[in-house]
Amino acid sequence: MIGRRRARRFSLQLGANVVLGSEQHALPGELKDISEGGALVVLDQDVAFGAVVRLRFEVAPDKRCEATGRVLRTMSFDGRRGVAIEFGHTNQDLLGFLSDLDVAFSQSRDGFLDYVENVTIEIADGGS
Repeated sequence: MIGRRRARRFSLQLGANVVLGSEQHALPGELKDISEGGALVVLDQDVAFGAVVRLRFEVAPDKRCEATGRVLRTMSFDGRRGVAIEFGHTNQDLLGFLSDLDVAFSQSRDGFLDYVENVTIEIADGGS
């Protein structure tokens, strides 16, 4: 089904460190939203379609959320570049975090995202 999401998407708007290819330093970016199937990242540089992506962040001291995937598409996003990522793999901590988000967003998300730390997104130099 084209245009239909398989999983609920949660608006996060979290600051992120984005590492592009072989860059030695992280660039500022934003993890706009996330779902079980992917994420939207916003940054100031374009990236290649199909590029391999690794997303990592911590929730409290005991959860290390991770996902890997590929750049599905890029688009203009408020004067920056939006990068749609399709996940190929997510770990159990990320799936648990998304389940917790579902509960938190149905009640009140205030304060819930304060526990998310060290958001890092690594994007390889090109597609394969």
